[in-house]
Amino acid sequence: AVKQNFDDWVGPTKAECHQLVTESGAVKPVTLQELEKMPGYRDMELAPSKLVATVKSPNGKRKARIVICGNLVTKAHEDGNKTQATPVTAADLYAGGADATAIRCMVRKTAMMDGWDMGVLDIKGAFLLAPRRREQECLMMTIPPKLLVQAGICPPDERWVIQKAMYGLETSPADWSSF
Repeated sequence: AVKQNFDDWVGPTKAECHQLVTESGAVKPVTLQELEKMPGYRDMELAPSKLVATVKSPNGKRKARIVICGNLVTKAHEDGNKTQATPVTAADLYAGGADATAIRCMVRKTAMMDGWDMGVLDIKGAFLLAPRRREQECLMMTIPPKLLVQAGICPPDERWVIQKAMYGLETSPADWSSF
């Protein structure tokens, strides 16, 4: 339904591109010619991306997110072949956090204490602020989703070098946790 009504989605899609490219610097747009000159080009990892479109309830606001298909990352080789991406270790994937028991204890303690308050903070695009810890080891590139090219948001020869944690990338939760 997004493709048939893409005019309704151009604004949210442009906002997501602006977030990725300008606000967070999560991706660096380059042309194919620039990419070929980058160190690590011959052994870079290729990460497919896609546009995820949602309608928020109850207000019906449209939200577009560009995500990486982390389960489909491959490694390019000089001979043009593709193989599985560089294996990641458990340490590359682990992201610690507060478990549910700790949260429940904190809520109970706050409820029992006079003058204590609790709150939740959501920082827009916070995940995208974390640098990729493996960026120096391996160049990773994605092609912007085709709808962005069809809408004139990106030129056909544009590629994105992934510089920060992105939604869908296996290592991103650990990158965020480390950051």
